[in-house]
Amino acid sequence: SRHTRLGRWSRGLGDVYKRQTWFYLAKVVFPNDLCLVYPHWDPDIRNPLMLLPMIVFLGALVLVWSRRNRWGRGILVGVGWFWIALLPALGIIVHPYLKQSPVADRWLYLPLMGLTALLAAGWHRWFAQGDGVRGKTALLAAVVSVVLLAGMTFQRAELFADAETLYRETLRINPAAAGVRNNLALVLINNGERDEAIAQLERVTADDPGYAGAWNNLGNLVLGAGRPAEAVPILERARELDPDGVQVKLNLGLALAEVGRFDEAVPLLREAAAGTGNNPVILQRLGHVLVEAGRPAEAAEVLADVVRAEPGNLRAAYRLAGARAAAGDRKGAITVYRGIVEKNPREFGALVNLGHMYAREGRPAEAVRSYRAALQVKSDLPGAIDSLAWLLATCHDGAVRDPAEALRLAAEGDRLAQGRNPQVLETLAASQAATGDFAAAVATQTRALELLRPAADDRRRAAAENRLDSYRRNEPWVDRP
Repeated sequence: SRHTRLGRWSRGLGDVYKRQTWFYLAKVVFPNDLCLVYPHWDPDIRNPLMLLPMIVFLGALVLVWSRRNRWGRGILVGVGWFWIALLPALGIIVHPYLKQSPVADRWLYLPLMGLTALLAAGWHRWFAQGDGVRGKTALLAAVVSVVLLAGMTFQRAELFADAETLYRETLRINPAAAGVRNNLALVLINNGERDEAIAQLERVTADDPGYAGAWNNLGNLVLGAGRPAEAVPILERARELDPDGVQVKLNLGLALAEVGRFDEAVPLLREAAAGTGNNPVILQRLGHVLVEAGRPAEAAEVLADVVRAEPGNLRAAYRLAGARAAAGDRKGAITVYRGIVEKNPREFGALVNLGHMYAREGRPAEAVRSYRAALQVKSDLPGAIDSLAWLLATCHDGAVRDPAEALRLAAEGDRLAQGRNPQVLETLAASQAATGDFAAAVATQTRALELLRPAADDRRRAAAENRLDSYRRNEPWVDRP
């Protein structure tokens, strides 16, 4: 509106008459106490001292203009360049950075070109036209100025050795610099200093409650610390401030999923994915949450998109296969695992899982081949050893059974498990029974039941007892097709 524009103009014009002018003139004369982000100043345009810089400047301008045909023309050009180039930085033009700080050192870079040229020309005239003493004085002044400024430059450069040093120095001068404190927290996170990062972000949100980015970073950090219940309200506040923020939706969705609020989490994660053009990383997280929510069919659809976009993404491929298996699509899971193995023949995890899928599909011979291929890559895989031994001992297909090899594998599996795994002991008992050593099978199965009883459900305990009864009757256990 016209009123708003006039208000902005008034505030900007007031700034010209305030401390900005003093600030830039002081930094030109002696650039000390520099800061990445300077503090805000309380406006006081009624103070007559705030008008003094403009009065002095206008008076000098009138004087120089009156001498423009003699010595004033160069000064007019140099000072005019400085002032015109500086005007946008004095608040006449309203721009976003003014919310952080009313001034900035970098806004002097372009204006200083005019003054630098003016000073260089004046020094040259002084040096060239001076007598011996005057020329030496001019030279000494130049040397002292260069040495002094070089020393200040090196001193200032030390603060730029790393981001943490620069941010801490800035906060020493300007503790209210919320953006700098937020950035310091991000550096601390990368350095593994989580607790201090949280403390810094908590101060940012206290000093500047409207800083959505700080709320989001704080919530994400608290979530990463394993405190999702605390993270949810923090991230909900971030979303209130930034309802369209993709990162806020992502972090809040993940936090809600961690506390089991999947009905709220999934829509947020879908929105976050859509807001990034279905970014594969976000889709992969959405797929994981859908699996956790007990919606594997939806998860498989999402993860299939990830695998299509990133064919080399093994983690997504594993999750896709797992989601398809959980949804009852074992053939689809087999297709994914076979695709992994075709691209990565030594990917033993996929070979083991492929064996599991073949076994559940009633394809024992193919399961055996997969397990053996996995063990050729890595010989000490407990899951592959146990599953292969069980098939070789109990398979309904006589062409697959191999009791001797089953016993060897089962004994190796029990050695790796140090005799403490009831499932491995059951496999060893079945292998012993398959070779005709029923006394050993009864003893081993009894030991498995002793380890099983505290934690097993009724069906698993009943199955283990049925196998024990079979061994007592001198009958090996054979799985039904």
